[in-house]
Amino acid sequence: MALQAKGPKEVVEELADIAKNRLMEYNQKTMAGGLKETPSKLPIKVLAANSMYRIAQTILLDDKVDK
Repeated sequence: MALQAKGPKEVVEELADIAKNRLMEYNQKTMAGGLKETPSKLPIKVLAANSMYRIAQTILLDDKVDK
């Protein structure tokens, strides 16, 4: 994963994809239990992935990332 060889937009998109994949993996493991956990009860790595995904999406929506 050579992020330094990509432009800023591609780096942010890749970070968002990585975070989204981690969240989906966690959700697949825990969905058998039924209820979703509140953010305060999430494992720290899942909480960090959720934050990274939301921040990356906000940056991409802001449209100030070079293309």
